[in-house]
Amino acid sequence: MLFSNPVANDACIYICRDSANNEEEMLNITHASPVAQAVNPLLTVVGGSPVTIEFYASAIQPIQPGNITWKLNSIKFTSGLFDSWKRSLYIPSAAASDNGTYLFAVTSGTGALQSSAAATVDLIVITPSTIVSGPQNVSGVKEWSSISLSCTVMAGTSFNISWSKLNGTLPVNTNISTQSNGENTMISTLTIPNVRVVDSGSYQCSSSFTNGSNYTSSLGTLNITGSIQLMLIDTNNESSLVTSPLLYVPTLSNFNIECQGTGEFDWSEGLGGGASVTSEASESPHQFNTSTMFRSLAFESFQAANSGYYTCTSAGEEETVFITDANPAVYSPRSTFRVNNHTNLSLIIYTDGSPLPTPSSITWYHNNMTIDNSSPYYTISEDSTVCSIMGPSEEVTGNYTVLVTTSAGTNTKHFYIDPKSFSNSSTCGGGYSYGCTNGPCLYRATWLVKGEHVQFNVTGRVSTGRWVAIGFSDNRLMAQTDIVLAAVSSNGRGEVTDKWATGHTMPPADDRDNILYSRVIYSNGYTSFTFIRTVSAVDTTQDIDLSSPRFFVYALNGAATVNADGTITSIGQHPDTPMISDDHITLGNPAQCPGVFDELNTGTDPTDTASTGTSPPNTVPTDTASTGTSPPDTVPTDTASTGTSPPDTVPTDTASTDTGPTDGNATMMLSVFVLIFCTLLAYLI
Repeated sequence: MLFSNPVANDACIYICRDSANNEEEMLNITHASPVAQAVNPLLTVVGGSPVTIEFYASAIQPIQPGNITWKLNSIKFTSGLFDSWKRSLYIPSAAASDNGTYLFAVTSGTGALQSSAAATVDLIVITPSTIVSGPQNVSGVKEWSSISLSCTVMAGTSFNISWSKLNGTLPVNTNISTQSNGENTMISTLTIPNVRVVDSGSYQCSSSFTNGSNYTSSLGTLNITGSIQLMLIDTNNESSLVTSPLLYVPTLSNFNIECQGTGEFDWSEGLGGGASVTSEASESPHQFNTSTMFRSLAFESFQAANSGYYTCTSAGEEETVFITDANPAVYSPRSTFRVNNHTNLSLIIYTDGSPLPTPSSITWYHNNMTIDNSSPYYTISEDSTVCSIMGPSEEVTGNYTVLVTTSAGTNTKHFYIDPKSFSNSSTCGGGYSYGCTNGPCLYRATWLVKGEHVQFNVTGRVSTGRWVAIGFSDNRLMAQTDIVLAAVSSNGRGEVTDKWATGHTMPPADDRDNILYSRVIYSNGYTSFTFIRTVSAVDTTQDIDLSSPRFFVYALNGAATVNADGTITSIGQHPDTPMISDDHITLGNPAQCPGVFDELNTGTDPTDTASTGTSPPNTVPTDTASTGTSPPDTVPTDTASTGTSPPDTVPTDTASTDTGPTDGNATMMLSVFVLIFCTLLAYLI
């Protein structure tokens, strides 16, 4: 394009365009002098990126670098990576401090003929999104918990935050929330309610600009372990979460308890490890699969006989619930405590029923005196289900009772805090007792070694139809425990039996009985039994060898079914955790403890009191609880574990069972007969 004698009207922007190559060049022709123009008046770059700010400048007279001035946000600056003509500025790594308006000013001429021109460029530096803290690694979380992962992102402009699960999809019902945590900072939280084992994996928090550029991410690993939750499903197929270890159900009701978790399921009766519940649909209860992930325990016409512990196991986890139709229902995981000089503990109960017990329907007693928050040493929780005790043992030990009364009836739970439990052991004998407040002990066991044998005397405060036991263990666990147990029926006949526990289920009788002599008596509310066995184990598969150090286990008050002839046909669980010796107990050998028990020689027992109904003598001289009188008890016997009424008090019972070789009375009658016969024979001669 050729201009000859250009005029003002020729001033314009001219564009030369190459359509074939899609290229063009622009030329601004003007009469102004000097003139300045930005190559790109608006520049947007991501922080950390290079950028060049360029201007065009022209004048009638040549423009020198000294005629050019640069300003940023109205502040003049002279340092920078300028080109030789000072018409462009190179920034190798744009930062937030480079944000702003750049002014390019040029002057031309001198004196009165000096003139100037300027142009501007706006530079916007976008701070890329940065994950300040990514999702944390989480392990050991159990199923059915609610878990949250968080991600903190910082950026200088609009950006997106998203979540994903590697090699999978986000769990159903996942909730994602994002909130501001200060200028240019956002926190995004991913929450998974009722998390499952299948939800384990790597979770990714990602951030980018709204156009998807400048993508960044961070990973966190979630490891969920198996767990179980129980759901109660009624006849209307309405479900509710079982949140308490105690569940009340009306008598004759039909319902299912659904076990939900991961893995192979099994329902058993007991506190875990018991016999599996049948799968026969004709039985109640019975178990069946409701889906590949759930297994139900079905009850039809629930009876008091169905009351008890039921445990669902899956993938090494277990969940136990005590189901009863007692109304109101009361349950506590523990009722006996041993304390030192200062007591600091809590008595806890769970209640249920129809109507539900209220705080005002629950009353606590200590040694038959009412407890409330005005009492020293005690704090009753707002819902009255926890009695916290703190104080000197001489003030707070003794018998505690909680009484729950509703319009449906009354139920009780007893607790014992005992500072007088003792355990002493020598080479040839020893003893242990607890619950020795205000009268005879709740439980007492003594032992004596003579030669190759050991004699045990065990007494427990229980009603008829409840058992008392002593056990021997290598590991303080229920499994592999050798148990000797006794119970008496309401007619006074009973049995001493040798059992072998394989887990938390009814232990069967030993294949080979190791008891050489035994007797049992019920008197004044106490069951007492004596037995003799060898110190070493005759049957090493189902008897514990007592010639090596062992733990002793002390338990009582489980239900027992005793026939009229005194034989025990079945036993129930102990409602409270048994006491276990703190240390191993070692029994002596024949050289250390010489002698022979008379019962093994003649079958007679000089101390046998079966004919008088009195309790056997106690061989532990430090125990002052051998008065033979029953402790006062104005509160009914605890029936929380069965929901049945307490049995009638049995009058002083003189019945006993003696499985020794010979009965002492029979021996005496035989002696009298022989004496008479000899006298008559002498007279005839």
